[in-house]
Amino acid sequence: MRVVSALLLGVAASLDNLLIGFCFGLRGCRISSPVNLCIALFSGTAAFLSCSLARQLALLSRIAGPLGGMLLILLGLFPLVCQGAATLTESIPNRNPTPLETLLLSLLVSLNCFPASFAAGLTGLTAFEAAASVTLSSLFFVRLGSWQGQLSGASLSEETLTLLSCLLLVLLGSLELLL
Repeated sequence: MRVVSALLLGVAASLDNLLIGFCFGLRGCRISSPVNLCIALFSGTAAFLSCSLARQLALLSRIAGPLGGMLLILLGLFPLVCQGAATLTESIPNRNPTPLETLLLSLLVSLNCFPASFAAGLTGLTAFEAAASVTLSSLFFVRLGSWQGQLSGASLSEETLTLLSCLLLVLLGSLELLL
């Protein structure tokens, strides 16, 4: 039963990573293995910390989801607001994320692991089980999302893809705030 719980936690905590990978794939960015590993390790570490400190982090579990949602909305709106629609395609170049972007994205995604990992910790799931499941699920979902985004993006214009990518991040952030 604990294996099933750990697998469900990994999937639930990492589904956001599928959409984030998809957004990067739509932009024509291939998320490299080191970037994917960084994202997964941050997520796994967040799951470990949250699960192991479940009883002490009750306040954080209530604000992590909304905070992550707001940051995702800002990440999606930033290119739209700062660059304007006319230069939208120039605002997000078709390249791999920079080290700073990787760090920020990793921190952002890891915030979304706190509530589910916190709850799993209260149910008795160990921090190691949570961390392993979230890390492996994150690796899988980022890669799958990026691949699917690249396949889907082949038939759309760059401007449309960039706009769609930004809107998907805003939608994901809004869902985090609402749910």
